[in-house]
Amino acid sequence: MDSAKAVLQEYDHLLDSLTAEKAKSANLEIVQKELNILRQVCHQHGILPSAVKKCSKSLLQHGKPSVRARLVWWAKRLLPVFIGIAVIGCLVWYTEWVYWSCFALLRRTLVAVLPFWDWTVIRDSCIVRNPLFNPDGLTEDDCQSCLNQTSFVYWTANSNSSDDQLMKLMMDDKLPVLFRGGAQQWPAVESFSFSFLYNLFSANVALQNSNLCHFFTIGVRFRGPEQEKEFVMRVLVKEIRGVAVHWENCFIPAAKELRQFTRRPSFLPSAIELSTTNQLLIANEFKVQDYQPLNSLEPWGLFAQIKGTSKIRMRPRGICERFCDDVRGEINTGDIVIWNDELYMVDYVPQPEGESIAFSLGLNM
Repeated sequence: MDSAKAVLQEYDHLLDSLTAEKAKSANLEIVQKELNILRQVCHQHGILPSAVKKCSKSLLQHGKPSVRARLVWWAKRLLPVFIGIAVIGCLVWYTEWVYWSCFALLRRTLVAVLPFWDWTVIRDSCIVRNPLFNPDGLTEDDCQSCLNQTSFVYWTANSNSSDDQLMKLMMDDKLPVLFRGGAQQWPAVESFSFSFLYNLFSANVALQNSNLCHFFTIGVRFRGPEQEKEFVMRVLVKEIRGVAVHWENCFIPAAKELRQFTRRPSFLPSAIELSTTNQLLIANEFKVQDYQPLNSLEPWGLFAQIKGTSKIRMRPRGICERFCDDVRGEINTGDIVIWNDELYMVDYVPQPEGESIAFSLGLNM
């Protein structure tokens, strides 16, 4: 018992000397030397390793910082880093020359790293956005043609004007052109009605076997193409009212079956070709009067009103939205409107009463 007390007294002495020494210097050799002495004394007095471990527990934990102290330590060192990042971010975001310089530096760095690491496999789009890139391909010069243009350019279907004049309106000026009576001689104008379309889709094998592409209607979701077809048939028999529906006949057999009810407009220049697919637009008592988006998927789009009336709204794309106004107009049965899809986004809204049927085609060269 006396030997144990002597060891503990020796331990306290070593601990005091070690603490005083550690306060003066952080020399690891001194710490190691004191620990070796303590181990030898314990061994000489026959103290078990478990007792040594228990006695040295406070020594090993001596000087260990608390959780709060560690948090304060990290906060003091990380706070300047966060402040620096915030300052740099503000400079990059609000200072133009810093913004462009960082873009240039990052682009050069990525290009330099490319021979050693192909970072393009991470994603197929640009990691660094090019501020000068215009996804719509439009410039301010392209917007000159639509300045102060708020209505269609009217063109009589049997006009004696040359193809060059029409091509200039469509290609150079990129203006939307309305042809009064342009589709009046189409078989669809004479034949199409909801009952006719219902019988056509019920009996025609090509239409039955083809799915509806890019199907669009507001407020209704479908689980598959069969539900879309079923919905269209219910609209055609007027079981469902107050809706507007349009879709693309992207399967060639179905597109051919419906193409026989159209004709190539005689006023179109010979350099312009009709797309192989077509879109059919139907509405019945559409009283909501919300505009429906329409995509042509070609450089030019053609909208032909087969039955009823529709309001057309054309919104400038991209940069031209800042300079040009919307073009609005109403087209009646047998009318055709042609627009440049690179310059305008097109919406339509059918008449609020009765049936409305329309065709949409793409035009290209």
